[in-house]
Amino acid sequence: FASATRVAMSQRVWVLLAGKAASLASVAEQQKLRVQVAEHLEDAVQKLRHLSSQLACVIFDDQRLLKELKGGAFKQIFCIAVDQAVADDPLLRLAMFDAGARMLAPSMMAAEAALAKVAAVVHDRGVF
Repeated sequence: FASATRVAMSQRVWVLLAGKAASLASVAEQQKLRVQVAEHLEDAVQKLRHLSSQLACVIFDDQRLLKELKGGAFKQIFCIAVDQAVADDPLLRLAMFDAGARMLAPSMMAAEAALAKVAAVVHDRGVF
């Protein structure tokens, strides 16, 4: 029963990869995560609204997506912004966190490592 519940839960959870983060799709699939890819901002916004209650994580490189992520409907989403310049500048980092990002990754490689941790959380049923 516990295994079936864990599988059912992980099947309802999605990861949205927007912009250049779409390159992480195969990594997410290897982690057994359900993936939606959005090449453009408009597509990302549409998928974000459609999957809002089922999203665990959004990885993006377009800071404009954070405007869409503001609000109560998206508080459960772990938002990872990928931007070397922002990650290197303390003031820009603070602004990004204030805007709603939960993590800043300087590269797709760093985002890949974070995606593995997201997968571990999604697939681990925890202790009850």
